[in-house]
Amino acid sequence: MFKNLDSQLNPEQYKAVTTINGPLLVLAGAGTGKTRVITFRIAYMISERIPAKKILAVTFTNKAAKEMRERIGKLLPNKTAKPHISTFHSLGLHILRQDIQHLGYRPNFSIYDEADQQAMMKNIVHDVWPHLIDKIDIPAVKTAISKYKESFIDPKEAENKAATPVELVNATIYREYELRLKHFNAVDFDDLIILPLRLFSEHPVILEKFQDQFHYIMIDEFQDTNYPQFRFTQQIASKYNNICVVGDDDQSIYGWRGADYKNILEFDRHFPNTTVIKLEQNYRSTMSILEAANSVIKNNLMRRQKKLWSNKQNNKKLTLLTYATAREEAESVVQHIIDQKLRKNFAFKDFAILMRTAHQSRLFEEQLRKSRIAYAMIGGTRFFDRKEVKDIVSYLKLLMNPNDEVSLMRIINTPPRGIGLTTLAALNDYCKKTKSSLMDALKKAETLPELNKRSVIAIQEFLDIIAKYRSRVDDSSCNLAELLVEFIKDIKYEKEVARVSEDRDEISSRMVNVYDFIDDVRYFQSKDDNDKSLRNYLSSITLNPANDKNQEDEQKKDELTLITIHSCKGLEFPIVYLVGMEEGKFPHSRSIQENEGDISEERRLCYVGITRAKDELYLSYALGRNKYGDIEPAYPSRFLKEIPEHLIESDDLSVSEEDESKIAEFYLQKMKNIVNS
Repeated sequence: MFKNLDSQLNPEQYKAVTTINGPLLVLAGAGTGKTRVITFRIAYMISERIPAKKILAVTFTNKAAKEMRERIGKLLPNKTAKPHISTFHSLGLHILRQDIQHLGYRPNFSIYDEADQQAMMKNIVHDVWPHLIDKIDIPAVKTAISKYKESFIDPKEAENKAATPVELVNATIYREYELRLKHFNAVDFDDLIILPLRLFSEHPVILEKFQDQFHYIMIDEFQDTNYPQFRFTQQIASKYNNICVVGDDDQSIYGWRGADYKNILEFDRHFPNTTVIKLEQNYRSTMSILEAANSVIKNNLMRRQKKLWSNKQNNKKLTLLTYATAREEAESVVQHIIDQKLRKNFAFKDFAILMRTAHQSRLFEEQLRKSRIAYAMIGGTRFFDRKEVKDIVSYLKLLMNPNDEVSLMRIINTPPRGIGLTTLAALNDYCKKTKSSLMDALKKAETLPELNKRSVIAIQEFLDIIAKYRSRVDDSSCNLAELLVEFIKDIKYEKEVARVSEDRDEISSRMVNVYDFIDDVRYFQSKDDNDKSLRNYLSSITLNPANDKNQEDEQKKDELTLITIHSCKGLEFPIVYLVGMEEGKFPHSRSIQENEGDISEERRLCYVGITRAKDELYLSYALGRNKYGDIEPAYPSRFLKEIPEHLIESDDLSVSEEDESKIAEFYLQKMKNIVNS
């Protein structure tokens, strides 16, 4: 495999793969084969007798980590040891599972996802300011607390720095939130990075243990790292200095969630004697598309200079589509896609409609439904976010960690078992007076005079069923899938599904989700290469919330893709429609206002959108948009003006008689399918 490595890679890729020692920055432009470089580099290192267990590769998504493992597996002999490949959060969890007790937590801690966090914050507001329960923006509070953590600001400092009533409210909730997290033996996603950093700072011997475990470190998508992730990386790498980061500052589009593209711009300042390699040969797009992308992004001043090029020859220019209104844009783009499909024999999965914001999808979805065209809107309700799945997961979390109060509050009366609001209020009063947990209060229920006999019996039955199953999940040989089937029958969960559903179809759909979840548990325990415990399963689904079999299945169907540009990193499509190219839409007015006119991230978004196209790119805008019943004038995006005129042509949307006949036949067949279905 590695004897003729130079014939399998271009010169810059080869240099990146074979440069092993010292700090290395690989600037990988869109479509330049960065995943190939990463996987070949790891396989090459192992072939050079570097122990696989000394290699750490970190990326941002479980999907990317899985793909990396699979590709490396194909490059190496079957019995070769594999390196540690994970996401940042999985790596943080790996460290905390070993050493969190040094920070005062117990090893069976829970991980709170976004819904759990917001539920706890809502409970805090209810306890502290019940009269403000409908006035405080919980998602905004959650964002503020996340920013505090990313900036290493503790609750006391946050309260001292609070300059407005809103900031004081956020800081107060933050203080109580941190206390409750610790009390419930729980951590949130931010803690999976922040707490390992605390461990490293307070216990240098733990840092040295992981430095000695990982002599060689690779970080993918480095432009998307925030400051804590950079610190995390820097500390582990600081002993041996063998760190390779791969990324593209021109594709840094997540500043709104803390990513800092300066991490990649200033990498060689933090790691002196860095070797910098640029990957500029693109294997995805035509030269017309790449010239347009290069012309747009060069207007950003704070960037590392690079220029994409390709051997893929295609003289087709980009096509500019102009419409009177947004509705006409949606109608005509969908019609244009149908026309393209029929004239050129494309499949619908070859097309993607890219937009700046999700709310722009409504008119396009309306037209696609009218035309009976199957489509996938990336970003629907995820499998693990569905009510019935979250209910079962909450039960499992409680079986693992009885102190998990967020999970307990979710399911204590689900299905209804006679532990209503009055009973919970009495229990909550007891908790406040005694500073005890809700689980402790439940165990003392019969001693509370405020509770009637029926409530006490209901509480005892609930505790009995939790105790019954908790004793079984503690057994490492427990078959979780079989236990769940029994548990769901025991708590009569199907009655709960029937109670919250409108009809039989919804009941059936929800129960299918429940049993799909059980199948997922069964599959997890069937794998030979992992810890089969409940704790490990819950960690895996919390760290991989988009573990959606549905999404992967949808991508195999012949469906058009509707997607926001923020969601399409790493994806590519033969034909792309980049819609809504208007000032105020793209670049977005909010971004212009919040960043004092700096639109560099918006321009990077445009660059990412353009470089998703492989063969054909259509850019569209409307001259007017409906707002509050009136048509407001709209103006072409400044990004359109940054594309040289010689790369763009306007499209003639007239349809020949032959094509009209094909379109009529297409709709006739659709109608026949509807009648026969």
